[in-house]
Amino acid sequence: MVGNHDSITLFGTDLQSKVSDVSKSVSEILLHGNDELEDILHEISTELEMFQAPKAKTGIGGLLHNRINHNPIKKYFDILYFLDKASLAMKLQEAQLLKDSKLLEMIIPRLNDYSTQIGSLLEYGKSVLEKKAEVVGENSDESDLSKWYSRLQRRIEDLSITNTIANQNIVQMELMLDNNRLIVDKILFALNGTIPTWRNQISILLGIEKMNNNMAVQKSAISATEDYLEEKYKEIRRDIRKLKRGKEFDYNKLKSVNIKLEESINALAEVEEKDKQIKNELRMNNI
Repeated sequence: MVGNHDSITLFGTDLQSKVSDVSKSVSEILLHGNDELEDILHEISTELEMFQAPKAKTGIGGLLHNRINHNPIKKYFDILYFLDKASLAMKLQEAQLLKDSKLLEMIIPRLNDYSTQIGSLLEYGKSVLEKKAEVVGENSDESDLSKWYSRLQRRIEDLSITNTIANQNIVQMELMLDNNRLIVDKILFALNGTIPTWRNQISILLGIEKMNNNMAVQKSAISATEDYLEEKYKEIRRDIRKLKRGKEFDYNKLKSVNIKLEESINALAEVEEKDKQIKNELRMNNI
C-alpha cells in the first residue's frame, strides 16, 4: 500500500459514497416532511372557535351575510364535514410518518456500521502515517513517498470529516425518529380522542338544535291552531248573537200578530153578540 497512489485514491471512497447517499436520503426526508399536524389542529381550533362564537358583521354586507348564512343546521354539518377532512389529512400524514420512521430505522444501523468501518480505516491510516519517518528514511525516492504521505494525510482528514457527518446524521435521524413517534402519538390521540369528543359534542348540539327547531315548529302549529280556534270561536259568538237578534225580532213580530188576532177575535165576538141581539129582537117582534 505504501507508495501506491491508487490505494490513496480508493482509500475509504466506497464508505464516503455510502454516507453521502444516506445524507441525501435524510435530506429528502427533511424536505418532504411537513408540519401539517400543528396547522391542522390550529385550523380545527379556529373553526371550532368560529363555530361557537361567530363574528358578527355590520352594515349592509353584514345584513346580507346574516340573511344568507342564518342556517344553524348547515353550520353543524359544515363543521362535521371539516372534521372528516381533517381526520383524513391526519391519517395520510400518519401513514407518511410511519413510512419515514421505518426508513430511518433501517438507515440508522447501516450508518452506524459505516461509521465503525470509517473509524477502523482512520486508525489504520494513522498507524501508517506514524511510520512515515522510518519508511521515508529507507527509500531513495523520498520525494514521491512524501507526496504519498501528504495525500494519505489529506485522505485521513477527509475521512474524519465524513465520519463526523455520519455521526451527525445518526444523531439527527434519531431525533427525527423520536419526533415522528411523538407526532404519530399526537395524531392517534387526536383521531381517537380529541376529534371524536368534538364530533360527539357537535352531534349533541345538532340534536338539541333539531329538537329546538321541532319544538318551534310545534309551537308555531299550536299557536296557529289556537289562533284559528279563537277566530272560529269569535265567529260562532257572532253567529249566536245574530241568532239571538233574529229570535227577538221573530218574537216581537209574533207578539204583534197575536195582538191583531186578539183584536180580530174580539171584533168577531162583538159582531156575533150584536147578531144575537138582532135575532132576539126579531124573534120578540114576531111574537
